[in-house]
Amino acid sequence: MPSTQKVGVQFKPGIYQIYGGLWPRCRNPVGQSGGDYIKACTQYAKKIGLPILTSHKVTSIIREKPDSGRVLGVEVDLGNGKKEYWKANKGVVAAAGGFAANPEMCAFFDPRLTKLNTTNQPGSTGEVLKAIQGINGLAVGMDYIPVYPLDRTGVQAHRRHLPGYRIHCLPQ
Repeated sequence: MPSTQKVGVQFKPGIYQIYGGLWPRCRNPVGQSGGDYIKACTQYAKKIGLPILTSHKVTSIIREKPDSGRVLGVEVDLGNGKKEYWKANKGVVAAAGGFAANPEMCAFFDPRLTKLNTTNQPGSTGEVLKAIQGINGLAVGMDYIPVYPLDRTGVQAHRRHLPGYRIHCLPQ
């Protein structure tokens, strides 16, 4: 939370336990939940001259050797049919979201989820997670996928509060 406060996100008082959470650990920003984070981070990025890139996709993680060595950078699909290789100066931060919009990946961790829909955004497909696992990166808790029985009227409200979770409402 201190890092988000540093860029200007203001929080309502209190900590609470969210659906499926194991303990109280959530706080709500003042204003619109997800939108407040995006606005504050966008303003901060502009202030420090950091470009915001959209429609880009990490396709692989580049290492010193194919199966070993430190991470040198990433291969990026620019979304226009072109690829670039981005060199890492000090490391690569993997903060690319979840995999809730990838039914095959969800079914790998829990076959019962094969035919369930998701309310997550369509880009939540897990490519970066797969790339990290491909270089023996540790991913834990992947089989803990919260599933909630929601109706059509509850989908959008819950989606705003659980952007990284798979929330199912109706069979496909």
